Amino acid sequence: TPRLTLRRPRPGDADVIFGYASDPEVTRLLGWPRHTTVADTHGFLQFSDASWAAGPGPYVIVDAHGVVIGSTGLEVETPHRAATGYVLARRAWGHGYATEVATAMAALAAELRIGRLYALNTLGAVFGTLVSGFVLVRWLGVDATLGAAVGLNLLVGIAAAQLAGED
Repeated sequence: TPRLTLRRPRPGDADVIFGYASDPEVTRLLGWPRHTTVADTHGFLQFSDASWAAGPGPYVIVDAHGVVIGSTGLEVETPHRAATGYVLARRAWGHGYATEVATAMAALAAELRIGRLYALNTLGAVFGTLVSGFVLVRWLGVDATLGAAVGLNLLVGIAAAQLAGED
């Protein structure tokens, strides 16, 4: 991508991968269990090597400074269908990297002639997209829907911050 390099994970990446793969906030919505020991990360690296032996496996995401900031990949289910996803360390959130990574995975799927590429999402995100796209825009218009979305996100953020403070 313009700002990122995607490459095969290496044994020397274990500590950095463990850093984000063990972060409860980073991993709370992922389909794989949070790493609780570096041994879990070494297990991932073994899985990665086995995946690469059969075709493209997981990639680490490296920023312009050469720092591993996350991982992504394709899970090829059939010759014509694959799943993708990504995980980013917290310090990499909010920089638009997810879009670059998803675009790169879509390009890789096209290069491999995979016709169906999908990614899973949370039910809340799917519901919010449907409501905003099919209901709110029709009723309120684009600008008012955007304003409502910003306001709702602020309220959810405030509520989350208050709940986090109760722990």
